[in-house]
Formats: sequence, C-alpha cells, structure tokens
Amino acid sequence: MLLSLVLCCFIATVISAGDDWELVWRDEFNGNQIDKKKWVHEITCKPANRELQCYTNREKNSRVEDGKLIIEAHPENYQNKKFTSARMRTRCDPTGAWLRGKFEMSAMLPNGKHLWPAFWMLSSDNAYGTWPRSGEIDIMEYRGQKPTQMSSALHYGYPHRSSRTGPMDFPGTDFSTGYHNFTFTWDQSNMKWYVDGKNTFTVGVNKNWGEPYKKNVQPWDNRFHIILNMAVGGSFFDGYPDLTDADVDKWTKPRMMVDFVRVYQKKGADGDPPITGLPEICTQPSSLENEEDGLSSKVATASVFATPISAFGTLMLIFSLLFL
Repeated sequence: MLLSLVLCCFIATVISAGDDWELVWRDEFNGNQIDKKKWVHEITCKPANRELQCYTNREKNSRVEDGKLIIEAHPENYQNKKFTSARMRTRCDPTGAWLRGKFEMSAMLPNGKHLWPAFWMLSSDNAYGTWPRSGEIDIMEYRGQKPTQMSSALHYGYPHRSSRTGPMDFPGTDFSTGYHNFTFTWDQSNMKWYVDGKNTFTVGVNKNWGEPYKKNVQPWDNRFHIILNMAVGGSFFDGYPDLTDADVDKWTKPRMMVDFVRVYQKKGADGDPPITGLPEICTQPSSLENEEDGLSSKVATASVFATPISAFGTLMLIFSLLFL
C-alpha cells in the first residue's frame, strides 16, 4: 500500500504539467526553513518604484510554515521606512535561471490596501544592459485592495516600453481566500499567461522588439530567474488614494502564502538545454549592487550547487524520505 501511494505521488508529479514538459526545478516548501540553496534575499531600504518598505531577510518577513512559504509585510519603523517585507530570487542558484520553459506558482494572495505581491522574472546576466534593456517578465502582479483582479506584463527596450494586460477581472474569484495557480509558458514562438489553467494573455516572441535590439526575439533569448516579493505602495498604485494609517489598521492578511513554485522545460528536440553556472554578480562578495531594475541592495548569497530534478531523482528522494 505504501509503495502504491509513493508511486502515485511520483507519477502525478512527473505528468502534472503534461507530456510535453519535464520538471527541472521546484520548491514545495516542505522543510522548516527557506532553502538557501535555491533562494537569496535582497536586503535594502532603497527599493525601486517609490515603494514604502525595507526588504529584510528576517524570519518575521519570510519563512516556511506548515508547508508554505510566507512573505509578510509589517508596519514598523525600520531604518528610514515605515514597513518591512521580503524579496527573494533564484538568481544565485546555479540551476535557477532558464531560457524558455513553463513556470508555475500556487499561492494565496494578501488582502489590504497598497499590498503588492508579485511572481516575476528578470534577466540573470543583463545580456543587453541594465533594466529595462534585458527584459522583465511579470507573471502575476496584484493590488491588495482589488482581490478579484491581477495583471501581467513584459518590460523591455530603451527607452522603456511594455506590453501589458492592465487589471484583469476574475468575477467570483477572491485571490486572498484560496490558493490559485499562476502559470507562464515560454517557447520559441509565444509567451502565454494562465490563471487556474485559463489563458489570459499571449504575446508572440519571434519579432523585432525595437531599440536597442538588433535581431528578432531579443531580449527574450537570454536566461531569466524567478523573483517572489511583496512590496508596500509605490508606482503600481499611481492614481489610487495614498495609504493611510487607518488603511494599514484594516489590513486583514498582509502576507502572500506560496504552496509551490515549479519549473518545467520542453522534452526532446523542442527542448532547451539547461543553462547552469552563476551570474557574475553571485561570484562577488556578498555586498552587491543590483541596478537592473532600479533596486540597490545587498544580496545574501549561499555558495551551493544543486542539480535539476529528474524523474528518477524525484523517486529516489521520495524513497529516502520514507525509508531512511
């Protein structure tokens, strides 16, 4: 019976993304702490976009709890800001950046004015220069006072240009009361965004994206890494009333709760070879300046080396957890 359950879980994991996709990276947040082999925190009180928080690596702002990653904002006087939160990325995992693939997060989003959680991606190597030249992929962005809406976007070019959905309405859905899947697929022809399996946005890739690019597809021909964060306030709320103390007092759930993050790549001839190795920024001392998206920060790095997950490796992991 136990073996049957193990095999069922294994099979479900392998085929859950469809026969064309192979699981190559994941975090199920099943441990008792954030996996520093996969994630690094960005630590700064000088965030981009006129945001109101300091990003910290404190357990108060980000932790693993009951099988979920918690990213939580707190109103508090901290250095020169009135709020704290967390921002984490896979950039310094040697296998934590990908050229094309399928990227999926299951999460419950916060409820409260001017809370801004995001699941997004940036270029790992800044192949075309600093932000926005090397591109930004926003899989999910959300305003905490609009729990039935979310948006997606691309940012690129110089001068800055974007392709975006604007706020999308999901009548009958409250993203702050249950877990929902946010998925992005990226192949040589198209980028597609999905919410709970429904296609919400599609952009053709194989075209000229304007200055400063010289060839079709650029900048979407270099590897990108995943970022999870929750900001407070900022330019995303331009046109909305300012955040007040009374608004903050009404925050009911200032946290994003993530069940899993998974990455798949195409199998066979249509697949892309894995791109491994650390970006230059990750091989320098731990006090680093990240300028590609306007964020000046210190990055807490870990010198570790993980490997992609194969089907056999997944099965062996399950057996080791059960029997060793």
